[in-house]
Amino acid sequence: MSQNFNAAADRLAAMRGELIGCMAAVTGKCFIEADVEVSEAVDYARYYSISMKTSPAKDVGSRPKEPCWSYRPGIFPVPFRWVV
Repeated sequence: MSQNFNAAADRLAAMRGELIGCMAAVTGKCFIEADVEVSEAVDYARYYSISMKTSPAKDVGSRPKEPCWSYRPGIFPVPFRWVV
């Protein structure tokens, strides 16, 4: 699962310009604000990947029926579902 977060982080970073443009067009954010949010999304994805590797609960055997991502919009403004 941690490799999925790394892949999402790589994809977010690769789509930086598109995401910034989308945020500016849809929400009216200025480019500087949107760039910070994309950077935060990449950082969180990398953090979650590292956390999953070091978590003592990594042997939990639950698997969803389909790929899913969860996020808190107030803290994490760029949802992974846009890029996965």
